[in-house]
Amino acid sequence: MDLEHEKRLRGEYYPLFAYKANRFSANAGIAVSNDQLWFLLVGLLAGILLTSPLFVLYYRRRLATEVRQLELRRAEYESCLKEARTDAVTRLANRWAFDAAIEERFATYRRDGRKFALAMVDIDHFKPINDGFGHQAGDEVLRHVGRVLHDSFTDAFLVARYGGEEFALILPGGAVSVAERIDRVRRRIAAEEIPTTAGPLRITISVGVSEAGGDAGVAKLIGRADESLYAAKQAGRDRVYLHDGQRPTGARPASRQRTR
Repeated sequence: MDLEHEKRLRGEYYPLFAYKANRFSANAGIAVSNDQLWFLLVGLLAGILLTSPLFVLYYRRRLATEVRQLELRRAEYESCLKEARTDAVTRLANRWAFDAAIEERFATYRRDGRKFALAMVDIDHFKPINDGFGHQAGDEVLRHVGRVLHDSFTDAFLVARYGGEEFALILPGGAVSVAERIDRVRRRIAAEEIPTTAGPLRITISVGVSEAGGDAGVAKLIGRADESLYAAKQAGRDRVYLHDGQRPTGARPASRQRTR
């Protein structure tokens, strides 16, 4: 028997358990070291602690607190993301949100084939409003037009301020039906007086519409809507033009089409 083993038997190592280790070994014929007894004791105490009602209650409360904190952080993140995608003046979606929405809508169109159209809306002669009546009046005009567009197209996939005095609407349906609907809104805006700090103002809008389909990817869809809007401006403003896939053409109100 080596010296180290003799010391362990005499209790010079972990004397508290030396007798028990020797007795256990003698009775059962199994050699159990004092280190193993320490591990067994620690494991037993840990098992008792982990299964105690107080311990379970403590960690349940701690887990609930962590979950609440995660939910608060997620809500803060979503709030910041929404704010980043919102136009500060009109509270509509901004250009960043529009870019994401048009890509998503086009991907959905490729999967299910559901028609949609893009309408680009521009306030006519907006710069003279800012120059002549001030930027506050200009902001009030922007908010008014944005509100009318938002309230008139509750089925829109998105109504956004595209930039400056220009708005973009992603709407279900083809170019013809969307042009007819937005032409009614155009006439309503032209007939209304807008209350501003500089007094009541009257404005008009020009609109260009294009439809997803054929060879029109996202860039071409936006390009055709812009081309139609430019044609409406060139034709005298206060009107709606749509792109038929070849060229912009003036939209005819539904009432006129029925009388022909």
